[in-house]
Amino acid sequence: MNTREIQQFVEDNIKSMHKDAKVYMIFIDLNSIKENPNASKRDYIHPGQITYILNGKDISEEELKQKQKIYMEQYSKLKTDQEKQKFVKKNPFISEQSRNLIETDSLNPEPKYLYEYINQEVECKKCKQKFSFEELQSDYITLGNDGETFSDEVCPKCGEWWCVVIQYETIEQALERK
Repeated sequence: MNTREIQQFVEDNIKSMHKDAKVYMIFIDLNSIKENPNASKRDYIHPGQITYILNGKDISEEELKQKQKIYMEQYSKLKTDQEKQKFVKKNPFISEQSRNLIETDSLNPEPKYLYEYINQEVECKKCKQKFSFEELQSDYITLGNDGETFSDEVCPKCGEWWCVVIQYETIEQALERK
């Protein structure tokens, strides 16, 4: 099968799989709608990798912990304050930790509103069991070397693909109802 044939096969099967499934409209909880303080934001700052430094040299976290343990074992064996002060002067243990920040840009800006959907019970077309739409699972299959198909409507009880048809209310529709 070539890519076009696979695509047609998938489209035909999706239509037939959805054939007996009930359609559920999932509504936005109007009380949950809030303006997003980060609306339209496209750039984000994330913490980067942690760098550990011991006495001015880069070191791994594991090495730092090992050396710290050895240092403390040696230090704890000393009896007098004078011995301890002498040890610290002779063997300084100066550790530092730093983390760089990574700035990333997103192609999709933050949405104008934040909201949640109302939890709704749905019923699988195959096993007829009822469950929250939030329990629906996702799965994908690979069809040869040329393609794959994906479903977000997999029954958590029996594993049936496209066990329901979910249509989500858009924020624009919800704002009209508000």
